[in-house]
Amino acid sequence: MALFVIYGVQNSGKTHTAWLVYNLLKTAGDELDFDPKSLTIKPTFSEVLQQIENSFVTGTPMSYSDFRALFKYNGKRIAIFSAGDFLEHPTWEVCSFKDNIKWADDNEADHVICCARYNKKNGGVRKYIIDNYRMSIYRWYCKHWLDSVNEQKMEAQQIAIEIFTDIKRDY
Repeated sequence: MALFVIYGVQNSGKTHTAWLVYNLLKTAGDELDFDPKSLTIKPTFSEVLQQIENSFVTGTPMSYSDFRALFKYNGKRIAIFSAGDFLEHPTWEVCSFKDNIKWADDNEADHVICCARYNKKNGGVRKYIIDNYRMSIYRWYCKHWLDSVNEQKMEAQQIAIEIFTDIKRDY
């Protein structure tokens, strides 16, 4: 299992970047499973970019919820999940990193795209990934909190396209 990890501080846009990757996979592969926290409609690529812009204009945090999805693409099984804030979550498994990584493993994912919050004090999910999956990590993508809406949108798009390009390769 190869891990593609989007990491950054709280509200840096990790979940939005994961949604952008999800949209690229949705148009290119076969979706096998999808589990949203509270969304009934899956946002499109352009809607995710608009939400990033809206969050800057209104000054409110970005609001798309955590999700997980499983795809088959180029003969590979690809799991993607945005929950990277909690190693374990008391009420809902899609918010728990441990549950989601187990879900990806149970579904025999060849590639896993996940989010991890960077916490300087204890490392959190990022430290857990390094401690337990060091040999599986294919690439880290650092998601910064940027001051400009255009920089934020461009960085999210760039990371999403890089991840999509990487999983297109045959490992």
